[in-house]
Amino acid sequence: MFTRLKNYVTPILVILHAVGLAGMLAFPEMNMKSISSLNLITSLLLILLPAPIDQLYKKIGIVFLLGLAVEVLGVSTGYPFGSYHYGESLGRKVFEVPLVIGINWFLTAYISYHVAKSFLKNQLARIIASTGLMLILDFLIEPVAPKLDYWYWADDIIPTMNFVSWYLVGLACVYIIDLNNQETINRSARNLFFIQLVFFAALNLFL
Repeated sequence: MFTRLKNYVTPILVILHAVGLAGMLAFPEMNMKSISSLNLITSLLLILLPAPIDQLYKKIGIVFLLGLAVEVLGVSTGYPFGSYHYGESLGRKVFEVPLVIGINWFLTAYISYHVAKSFLKNQLARIIASTGLMLILDFLIEPVAPKLDYWYWADDIIPTMNFVSWYLVGLACVYIIDLNNQETINRSARNLFFIQLVFFAALNLFL
């Protein structure tokens, strides 16, 4: 079953995001934003189907804990990202941070990494480029985050320090993923990057 499912990961991801986008834009009464965390977890599980999970599970745990810890620090103190708080759309929280945010740090780093790995063999260039791709996604997500009840910035201003700090934390996440990484290119993960790129670009245009 899982072997067959691997062949359909990208079409399933396209359908999931297309349905979510249509629901958010055309049928707001359906409150599709409330299942964002489920979509995120499902997307991660799908792209991990063809991945060597025995080599990745420790990295997933480390990046999850790192991302969650930094977010808890950020919400509690305003550092390193700036002053912000989370809404209710992303589900269950620990110390006012949705648990799914830790998953999102890994997912974003992982899909960006496999895009960069497709065309860069030099480790340093690959890590720098991967983190740059993560930042592109963040640029697209930030303007629509309050509209989706994801998170809110103080005075509705996204501080520059958010992007600088986001890049630095992303750099650490990508480095962890790249460390002794023997994976072949995960095409499903690479494709998800571009699916998310289109998804959030469309939300910016039409939401």
